[in-house]
Amino acid sequence: MLLHHIYKLIQPLIFKIDPESLHGMVNQFLKIYSFLNTGSSGKENRLRQNFFGKEFKNPVGMAAGYDKEGDLIRGIASLGFGFLECGTFTLNRQAGNPRPRIFRIPEKRAIVNRMGFNNPGIEAGLKNIVKLIRAPLSTAISIGKSKETSPEDAAKDYHKIIELINACPLVDNFSYIALNISSPNTPGLRVLQSKEYLFDLIKGCRDLSRLPIVVKVAPDFSNLKEFSEVVNTVVSAGASGLIVTNTTTDPNFFQSIPEYIREKGGGISGAPLKERSLVYLKEAYSITGQSVPLISSGGLMGPADPWERLLWGASLVQIYTGLIYYGPAIAFDSIAYMKEQMEKLGIVTIGEVTKNREYIRKIWKEQL
Repeated sequence: MLLHHIYKLIQPLIFKIDPESLHGMVNQFLKIYSFLNTGSSGKENRLRQNFFGKEFKNPVGMAAGYDKEGDLIRGIASLGFGFLECGTFTLNRQAGNPRPRIFRIPEKRAIVNRMGFNNPGIEAGLKNIVKLIRAPLSTAISIGKSKETSPEDAAKDYHKIIELINACPLVDNFSYIALNISSPNTPGLRVLQSKEYLFDLIKGCRDLSRLPIVVKVAPDFSNLKEFSEVVNTVVSAGASGLIVTNTTTDPNFFQSIPEYIREKGGGISGAPLKERSLVYLKEAYSITGQSVPLISSGGLMGPADPWERLLWGASLVQIYTGLIYYGPAIAFDSIAYMKEQMEKLGIVTIGEVTKNREYIRKIWKEQL
């Protein structure tokens, strides 16, 4: 918690720097810092679990979009995270949208992101990842269609990317491949969530891939029934898991932010998404139960949030905007909070939580 308090003191000064420029500066620091500190020692077994046939040293992960080039694996590990989703990678290098393309809204503890899948392309990304893949961190790869690719041809993009991943000599070291079909910043991408494309896209990727396929869904459905249909389609098509959820484009959220940001579009992440993301997680868990792992993303802004998501159905969680507003201690403090709650409840391992979450949630609420 001390690091968090220090960060809050200097945050106003840090926030005077352009968000994307600051991101680049922090990444350079992480690359240096990671050689001095690799995070947890790896000897802690209470928080270890196996999903997708791989071991995760703890359930707190870094969401896709932070490590866009696949060269921050050691840096993210040094911050205490249990896994990292690199990318999102497209088939070829992509510059993304013009800058400025990321905006802070401090009064809302939110970020508006319209990056547009800027990345070096999957082949360059894999070369970066392979250099670091043996770092003490479970590593996954997020992939998406290129900006110019139409929804009709999107499957070809995903298949070509998967074939390149399959050919990677260290492919078995990766945890999973995430199909990003829900970013609001690539034209036509969210169309892939429709019945016309979704089942065949997932099944085709699953049949081709040497790795488990996980699907990242949006939080912007007209109602829970529509969302439920997508969840059922994802599961019936053979996906190994779901990430719930991506950023939101809901006009109701955009109405409350400055006009100069609102007119540029993009997706909102952070505190405004917290309640909706939790509702979608609960709905997804009511459908899937223990059949596939759910990764909860969106609105995890402090140490108590990952624990709450585990109790409501998540097997793993992902943080991004929480790192920006809470600070670099968010993974360590989230892990400490989990251990504290487990000790209060007499729970030995985190696996007991995810296997008996309804009962544990009831006991935990009674102790609050």
